[in-house]
Amino acid sequence: MWVTPQLEDADEDEDEDEDEDEDEDEDEDECNGVLMNKSRDISKCFTNGQHIRHTIGINLTWIGKYDSTRNRIIHNEILYKSLSGFANAHHLQNGTYKGNGVNGWRCTDCEVNEQWISIKKI
Repeated sequence: MWVTPQLEDADEDEDEDEDEDEDEDEDEDECNGVLMNKSRDISKCFTNGQHIRHTIGINLTWIGKYDSTRNRIIHNEILYKSLSGFANAHHLQNGTYKGNGVNGWRCTDCEVNEQWISIKKI
């Protein structure tokens, strides 16, 4: 039976790989001081209006903003429901998208106290 998928946001297909973690022995992670399980949830990691950045190379940067009312990352008025969707959309627009894409939890940064920190380190 053929069923046409319904897409809610720009990155519906990008969510499958984002929950994987490099350290698979641990059951919990900490994200901005919040202890959480491996199924990462952007609503538990970011505050409303917090900036999220993805950079390609040294100078191709997208900066989005987390909207807690919609639980989405907004960039250029487009909503992304995951970090991977946000990062892969940047690669698609830049022409650097390869294969299955990138894991947004490993290649994005967030702004905390006016400093950019890698999301994979939190």
